[in-house]
Amino acid sequence: MDKKNEKNLVVIASERSVLIWEMTGAKGYIFDSSKIKEIITELNNNSANFKAALIGESVYANGHNIVRTLNELEIPWIMLLDESTDEKIGYKELQRLSERAIGMSLAIH
Repeated sequence: MDKKNEKNLVVIASERSVLIWEMTGAKGYIFDSSKIKEIITELNNNSANFKAALIGESVYANGHNIVRTLNELEIPWIMLLDESTDEKIGYKELQRLSERAIGMSLAIH
């Protein structure tokens, strides 16, 4: 792939989040549960170009195969707090990671 067309960051999330991150030069995939196989194929075909990934809460909650693929391809990922749900998955994960990193719970609102 031509260096000028290479995308180092891949974003898999809601349409709003993908559009925002594409403005910064990221490669984006709008997550829909019907597109999981298509996204996994794209990740497998282009894994050498992706250095990191941002995934939306809905991907983390419903796209387990996408998360598994990112892990298998050794593409580091972070969850975006993009679509707030009643479960607040992203905030809970951020709280868990911060507790693990510093040994105490932080209140994240």
